[in-house]
Amino acid sequence: MMNRKQKIARFIKSYINNDYRFFCRSNPPFDTDFFCQTGKFDKASIDDLFWFYIQFERKIRASLDFTKDEWRQLPNPHSLFDLFYYLRKYFPDGLKGNAYAHYLREGWKQDFWPGPYFNPEIYRRRSDWVNEDGNPLRHYAKFGSPQVISPSLFFDVDYYLDKASKLKEYKKIIIRHYRLYDAENGRSPNPVFDPQAYLQTLTDASHASKDPFAHYLTASLETGQRPNQWFDPDFYKSQISGVSGIEPILSHYLDLGVHKGTYTDSRIASIDPKPLISILVPVYNPEPSLLNCCIRSVLYQTYPNWELCLADDCSTSPEIAELLRSWAGKDDRIKIVFHNENKGISEATNSAAKLAGGEYVGFLDNDDELAHDCLYYLVKEINRSGALVLYTDEDLIGDDSSRLSVFYKPDFNQHLLFSHNYVTHFLVAEKALFDEIGGFRPECDGAQDYDLILRLSERTEKISHLPRILYHWRAVETSTSINHSRKSYAHEAGKHALQTTLKNRGLQARVEDTEFNFFYHPRYSKNDEPQISVIVAPPTVRDAGSPPELISDNCHSKNITFIHAGFLDIDVKNEDRLSRVELLHREAVSIESDYIVFIRHAPIAFSDYWLEELLTPLQQHDEIGLTCGRIMRQSGEEVSLLVPDLTSDSPVYLADFLSSCTRHLNGLHCPQLVSLCNGDFCMITQKLYLQLGGFDYEQFPELFAMHDLALKACESGYKILYTPFARLTVDSIKGISEAEKEKRAHLEKKAFQKRWASVLETIDPFYNPGILDENNIDVARFNEWKRGVN
Repeated sequence: MMNRKQKIARFIKSYINNDYRFFCRSNPPFDTDFFCQTGKFDKASIDDLFWFYIQFERKIRASLDFTKDEWRQLPNPHSLFDLFYYLRKYFPDGLKGNAYAHYLREGWKQDFWPGPYFNPEIYRRRSDWVNEDGNPLRHYAKFGSPQVISPSLFFDVDYYLDKASKLKEYKKIIIRHYRLYDAENGRSPNPVFDPQAYLQTLTDASHASKDPFAHYLTASLETGQRPNQWFDPDFYKSQISGVSGIEPILSHYLDLGVHKGTYTDSRIASIDPKPLISILVPVYNPEPSLLNCCIRSVLYQTYPNWELCLADDCSTSPEIAELLRSWAGKDDRIKIVFHNENKGISEATNSAAKLAGGEYVGFLDNDDELAHDCLYYLVKEINRSGALVLYTDEDLIGDDSSRLSVFYKPDFNQHLLFSHNYVTHFLVAEKALFDEIGGFRPECDGAQDYDLILRLSERTEKISHLPRILYHWRAVETSTSINHSRKSYAHEAGKHALQTTLKNRGLQARVEDTEFNFFYHPRYSKNDEPQISVIVAPPTVRDAGSPPELISDNCHSKNITFIHAGFLDIDVKNEDRLSRVELLHREAVSIESDYIVFIRHAPIAFSDYWLEELLTPLQQHDEIGLTCGRIMRQSGEEVSLLVPDLTSDSPVYLADFLSSCTRHLNGLHCPQLVSLCNGDFCMITQKLYLQLGGFDYEQFPELFAMHDLALKACESGYKILYTPFARLTVDSIKGISEAEKEKRAHLEKKAFQKRWASVLETIDPFYNPGILDENNIDVARFNEWKRGVN
C-alpha cells in the first residue's frame, strides 16, 4: 500500500509525464528482474520502477546517436523488447517520449517489431493471435510462451532446445534465458548465424558479444555483413526477387530458401559439376532432439544439391515416425522408408540406399551431425581429384554439441586400417562402387562401417582424405564413441571383417586381439626361412655389449647371423676410425644375406617374435620396402613428438621428429605406413639396399642416413611399415653430445634439408595440419623450420 506522500508523488509525476501515467494505468508487461539484470541495478533500491525507467531511458537516448552508434545491450523492460533495436529500426532520427510506451500504444498496431526476436507476422501465423486480441506481448506471455511457440524466424526455439536439451526446463522463458545468459556465451538463436565467426570480423566486439545476433541485425542494415562465412546477403538477394534488407533476406532463407536449395554464395553456385550427394541415415530409437539436430545439419548445408534418405528400422517410439514424416513434409529432398520389423543397422542403411539417386552416398548416424560446410568441401575434392571414396576429420561432441575432443587423421593409410577403423566418419563413396560391393553386410553389424571401408579399399585406390573437421560424432551412452564395453560383439564383427579382407587380398595372416577393443594385430605367416643378418652398431663402445643369445632368445627364425659393428673388441674392427654409418654400409654390402636388420642402440630386451614381425610384412607385401619396430626405454618414459618445437635447432630433435611425428599422431600401438624411419630398429632386403645405393655415409655419417635411404625407397615406389609388435627395450636413447660430432651433425642436417627440400616443404601425408592449427603453429613457418629456413 502506498502512503500519502507516495500517492502525491505519483499524481505529480502522472501530471507532468504522459508515459508515466500510461504505465501506471495500463500495467504493461514489465520484467523487473530482466530490467535490473541487464542494467545491473539493485531492485531493492528502486522506489518507483516506472519513473526510474522513464528517466533512465531518457538519459540513454540523450547519450546515444542511433544513426551512427553500434548496438549495445541496454537495460530493457522486457526480454522481447530491445530499446536500441527499436529506435535504430524505426526512429533513428529521434522519438519524443518513451520508446517502450510508444510500442505499447501504437507500435504493435503497425506490426512494429519490439526487438529482433519477435516478428508479429510470424507470431500471428504460428499462434491464434489477431490484432483484436490487443498487445501481442501480453498474448505471448499468456499463450505463446507456455506453448513454446517461436515468435520469430530469428529465434528458433525448437533448434535451440534440441541443441541444448538441458535447457528444456527453461523452455517457456527460453528467449529470456538466452538474452540473459547464453547470448554472450556464444550460442546461436538460429541455424544460420555463427556468433564466433561474426565477432571475429569486428575490430571491437565488446558491445556485440552481449548479443551478437542483435548487434548483427542493426549493424548489417548498413554494412551488409554476413551471418556466416557462406551466406552472402547481396548474392542471395540476386537469386530471388522482391526482397531487400537483411531482415527480409534472412527471413526468406529461413522460411523458404533453405527448403528450395537456394544458393547463398557465389563460391558454391560456381562449382561445376554439382554432383548430387545422397546422405544415408539408419534410424532406430534415437533421442528425438538429437535426430532433429542430425536432420538440420543436412538441411542447412551450404551446398544444397543433396538428398537425405532416412530408413527407420522399426523404432518402438511412435514419436520417431511422426518426426520423420514432419521433416519429409517440409522438404522434397528428404526421403523416408519404414521397416515393419527390426532388421539391424546394415539392412536399414541398405534400405536408405535404395532411396538414393545421387552419384555419391555419405553415411551419417542418426544422432550425429555434419559441419555446415561439409558437403561443399567434399564436392570440391571430388571435382579436383576424382576420388571414389572420401573421408574427413571429426570431433566428439556432447549432448549440447560442445566439443569434447578431436580426431585428426592421416591420408589413406592401408596398414593403419588393418589395425583399426581410423576412418570412421564422415565416409562418402561413389554410389556405383557402393552398389558394386553389395552395400553393407548384415553379418558385420556393429562393425559395418569398418567392413565397408575395408571392402571399398579392396576395389579402389582413389581414396581422398580431407583434413578438416566436417563431422560431429555424438558421445551418447549407446555409442562406441564412449562405451566400448557395450559392444563386444562389434569387436568380433570387426575382427571377422578384417580376416575376410586379408583373405580377399591373398594375404596369409590371422587376425589376433590386442589389449584394446577394436584394435587388431594381423599376424602374417612366414613364406620361408631366409638368411637374415642382424647388425648392431651402438653409438659408443660403452653401449656395445649385446650378446647374440639376447637377440636370438625371442625370435623364432633360423639362418640368422649376428654382427656387432665398429669396435676393437668385437666382430668388426674400426682401426681406420670410420663413421658408424660407413661401418654399417661396409658390413651391409659385404655380407651375403636376404634381409638386413639395423639396430642402433644396445638392446636390453626384445618382444617375442620380434624378428618375424619385421620380416613377414616384407614377405607378404611386395610394395613394402622397409619395416621398423618400436623402441622403448627401460624406464617406460615416452617423449611426445606430436607437436613440433620450432625453437629447436637440434639436428637430433629434427631427425627424431621427422621419423616419429606420424606415429605419435596415429598411435604408437598401431601398425601403420610411415614416410620416414630412422636407423634405430629396422629391416630391409639386401637387394633393395643395394638397389638404392645403400647409405650415403659421406653426406650422412650419423643421423640422417636412414632418413635419406627411406625417402629414396619412397621415391622408387616402395612403402615403409612401422609395427609396434616388434619391440626393442633399451636403457636409454642417446643423441650426439661431443662438440665435434655436434658440429658434424649440423652439417649433416643442412645436407639433408638441401637434398630433400621438395619433400620437407610439404606436410607429411600421414601427419595432419590440424595439429599445427590447434597449437597456433603456422603451416608455412613449420615447413620452413623443417627446411632450415630462418
